[in-house]
This record gives sequence, C-alpha cells and structure tokens, in this order.
Amino acid sequence: MNYLFKARNGEMEFISEYAKALFKQNLKENEGQQYRIEKVKDPVSSDLRSYYFGAVIPVIRSTCQEWEGLSGAEVHEIIKKMLFYFETYNPITKRTERFGRSVMSSDDWNSTAKAMQFLDIINNYLADCGLEMPDSEEYKRARDSAPMR
Repeated sequence: MNYLFKARNGEMEFISEYAKALFKQNLKENEGQQYRIEKVKDPVSSDLRSYYFGAVIPVIRSTCQEWEGLSGAEVHEIIKKMLFYFETYNPITKRTERFGRSVMSSDDWNSTAKAMQFLDIINNYLADCGLEMPDSEEYKRARDSAPMR
C-alpha cells in the first residue's frame, strides 16, 4: 500500500484527513513492521524550465522557418507532439492520433529525470539539424548579467 504525503515544516502533510487516518490505521495493524519511505520524484526546477524556454526553444524555433512567429509555448507544444508523444485512438476523429506528453511543468506528473530524457531527445533532433544544445552555464551567465535585468 502506498500513502502519498508532502513534507511540510518537518511533518507529513497528507492529501486528506481520510488518507492520514488510513495510514495510521495501517501502522496500528502492522505493529513492529518496517516501512520504507521514498521520495516520489524531483520536480522540474524553475532554473531548468528557464533554460529550456529561454535558451533551447529559440534554437528549436530556428530549425523551421514557419515557426519563427510562434511563441515559446507554441513551439513547446509542437516539439512535444513531434518528439515526446504517445499515440491513442481519438473517438471524435475516429483514428489513432499523436499527442504530446506532459513535460517541463512543475506538477506531480513531471520530474527532473523526465525533463532530462526530453532534453536528450531534443539534443538528438538538433544534432540531426546540424545544431547543438545551448550551453546551460553560458545561458545562466547571460541571464544573470546586469544588461539583461
């Protein structure tokens, strides 16, 4: 059985009082048992999202002339559907279609590991286009420099 909670002020904060009660009941019923608590996943950091949208997306945009006028969010949706997708039946169109997977947001569905897998796929795409991924340290220096503030 899994019990999800967040660490808050050094305590376990359950999603509901019901979930907390179930956990406590399990502890009572399993006196003396060992438990393992594992961190679920590392969320995608704001620095990683900043690098992706501020440095990587502009390079991706440069791979297709038709994308030049699109926003970063639009290019992100395109690249997810092209490179980081799943396929399933769409009952409206009555055919199997491609949908972009969620990645890069700081919600419970995403993680740093998933974001890094996505960036690796993008790296391969850019290499096929004769381009390289932007240097993250160079991006940080430019982002944090006085002229950009």
